[in-house]
Amino acid sequence: MRRNVVSRKDASIESLRGIAIVLVVAYHAISGPTFSVGAGAPYQFLSSIFDYVRMPLFTVISGYVYSLRPVRTALGEFYRGKARRLLVPLVTVSTLEYLARASLPGVTLVEPLAGIWRIYVYGFMHYWFIQAIFVCYLVIGWLDYRRYLENYRHWQIVFVLAIAVSIFVPRPLLFSLGAALYLMPFVVLGYGINRFATQLSHPAVLLGCGSLFAVTIVLQQLVNHGVVSLDNYSARALVAAVGASANVLFFRIRQPWRPLALLGGFAYFIYLTHAFSVGIGTRLASRLIDVAAHPGSHLLICLIVGLGLPIIAQLWLQRYHWFRLLFQGLRT
Repeated sequence: MRRNVVSRKDASIESLRGIAIVLVVAYHAISGPTFSVGAGAPYQFLSSIFDYVRMPLFTVISGYVYSLRPVRTALGEFYRGKARRLLVPLVTVSTLEYLARASLPGVTLVEPLAGIWRIYVYGFMHYWFIQAIFVCYLVIGWLDYRRYLENYRHWQIVFVLAIAVSIFVPRPLLFSLGAALYLMPFVVLGYGINRFATQLSHPAVLLGCGSLFAVTIVLQQLVNHGVVSLDNYSARALVAAVGASANVLFFRIRQPWRPLALLGGFAYFIYLTHAFSVGIGTRLASRLIDVAAHPGSHLLICLIVGLGLPIIAQLWLQRYHWFRLLFQGLRT
């Protein structure tokens, strides 16, 4: 059954999705204290190169895939479908994560049960992305419904406005609205990469993006190492420049690779549950090896377990209606 699902999708896009989820899982595996010094430090440095790329890549993919079936009518039906697909699994998995942190021994943080309401109102751990991308779908769906993205000139105006809002407008925490402002330019970019492929694959555009990426990725590292300091607005502009230029190039050179495409098909559930699976991988690695002396092996174990456990769980449980609704947001 999985083969048929993957074959109906663009394997090159699913391969990009596979790259994105590997980068996310690797980031959370590397972010612990084991990798902050000594032999683990180079891994954190490599991970930092993708700081402004990994979540924008997920977001550009979302905009691209949305553009394949844009809203033309039935805006309310589109909103209801996105609410089911995103918010139902968000509530399910974030609640389980919060309860685990509140009750299980040996967790990094101890969360008071009385504060559980905050996870539904504000961003919680990596689940902020689900809240934020839902808000982005509300906006892009309305823009499409109102025909504000009908031609390339209109799309350009919306893209520039989205970048300006992302840079200059304050970012509220409520329902991760601030994160939605950060992501919105990348949703619009993904939409444009599909709808206006001819214009955005012009050699001049690609040359400009390549030059911009080369300059801004160096600047990013200078900022990360304290050589250069930026004010808040400049830092946001840097994030937008790195993320946008990198993703235009990613989409231009994308190629299908079956292992990554298969992995990309499970990316949503992996993203939702990788806090559990990476935690298990970290504990397993600490029992098998000296993680401080062998950070590469530690990372490999975390990647295998962090990616593999959610895949196994999804394959095992997707036959059940309750799993498909509560954990995947699919119709039963």
